[in-house]
Amino acid sequence: ESDQQEKFSFNQFYFDLRNRFQIGKGFYLGIDYYFNKNYNLQWQEGSKFENDSSLYGTQGYLISGLGPEIAYDTRDYPFNASKGSFLSASILFFSDVIGSEYNYTFYQVDLRHYFLINKKKRWVLGINLYGLFADGKVPFNRLPALGNEQIMRGYYSGRYRDHNYIAGQLDWRMPIWRFIGFTAWVGTGQVSENFSDFYWKGFKPNVGIGLRFLFDKRSKNTVRMDQGFGRDSRGFYLKIKEAF
Repeated sequence: ESDQQEKFSFNQFYFDLRNRFQIGKGFYLGIDYYFNKNYNLQWQEGSKFENDSSLYGTQGYLISGLGPEIAYDTRDYPFNASKGSFLSASILFFSDVIGSEYNYTFYQVDLRHYFLINKKKRWVLGINLYGLFADGKVPFNRLPALGNEQIMRGYYSGRYRDHNYIAGQLDWRMPIWRFIGFTAWVGTGQVSENFSDFYWKGFKPNVGIGLRFLFDKRSKNTVRMDQGFGRDSRGFYLKIKEAF
């Protein structure tokens, strides 16, 4: 809320390494490694959060996480699917055994399915359900964050943070002229400290429209321009590849 807003700045160095191996038709097994060094963290003068004992990492941190991922992928085009499914589940363990200053665990689930509504007109409906859940002592600005360029577009990433995050969205995609396409979407999401704290009125709305510019016919990859709207929030995105 407005009384919980404060400005801070920091420097960071990070990398996120992911590798998947096919273990069967449509099935993949992967290993993820994430490293983040956050330093020179500066709070605004008089900050009430700088020395808040309930927050971790307010003076900077080093985190290191490793874990497995399993995925099932039957999409026709991974960058811009028109049919098929993608399901992914992963666990990331942050531990002092691999150099992390904080011990916690991330659980992530990403479910996507695509319907080719009209093959001749190439109308596509995409459905995406996403969840990210944290357990342990998580640095405050590594807590699951609602909003980014992929899901809950229109909300600034980090405006709402907590240990548990769930979101969903529906995308309607259709070509309008040659290499130009149109997208409209609706979605909702919520964060909470405990999974049992989720409630219906706590879900935040999300809608938006966008244009697509096809630049690779083989992969169906596009440049996208999206304008998203949330509750008292909005965001514009210029990216390569579909949101999901």
